[in-house]
Amino acid sequence: MARKSSGNVPPWMDLREAIELIKTIYEKGGGSMGLDDLATLMNHTIKSSAFTMKMGAMRAFGLVNTDGQIVKLSSLGSAIVAPSSSDEYREAVFKAFNAISLYSSLHQKYRGGYLPEDSFLANTLQREFGVSSENREKWVESFKQSGRAVGVIRDEGGKIRVLQTPSPIGGQMEETKETPTRTKGEPWLLGKRERIYEKDNEEVFPIILDETRRVIVPINFDREDLEYLQGVLDLYIKRRESKKA
Repeated sequence: MARKSSGNVPPWMDLREAIELIKTIYEKGGGSMGLDDLATLMNHTIKSSAFTMKMGAMRAFGLVNTDGQIVKLSSLGSAIVAPSSSDEYREAVFKAFNAISLYSSLHQKYRGGYLPEDSFLANTLQREFGVSSENREKWVESFKQSGRAVGVIRDEGGKIRVLQTPSPIGGQMEETKETPTRTKGEPWLLGKRERIYEKDNEEVFPIILDETRRVIVPINFDREDLEYLQGVLDLYIKRRESKKA
């Protein structure tokens, strides 16, 4: 397999930090700001290497443009800080994420499954994508943090799932503290709202498991719900098995 050239360092800051900065530009300057003023807000000077690297990261994500001594939000940056809908926001942050070619390549490689352990992912970055040994761990952390910000990476009980598309619930799935209970034979479904669906609800349909068990599924159940439910059930089964051990 041909190695892809990715020997450069990752963005100086991850996408979450970059979004916080463009929010500051929007809130303090209405979408544009002088470089000196921005450097002051960031507790840097305009000539400092940290300021230069952070500006480079925002440009790499496609969030800002510079015009002389003025930094302005790009159309993509504006869609993130002042979106017209939640869909526009998710599409915009996903586009910013994919602006980093190595992020995009890793997402394409692992989407729909789980990330390997950090050491194995670092090896893959070096062997398949040509990342230098001194930068591979930095890329691992940068990819995971930016993926969480977008919602394409989700932490699930010690594993890291890579979603096909950004999830509106974000990148963290908290493990339920208590195991859900039910009366024998009573249908139940643990969903986004932890709601019990009744059999006489016309907006749901039952899936029969056996004589005494069935699961009630809402009619508008979609692929995103399926990914979420699979993660919840994985955690539930893992917790139940650990109690039996």
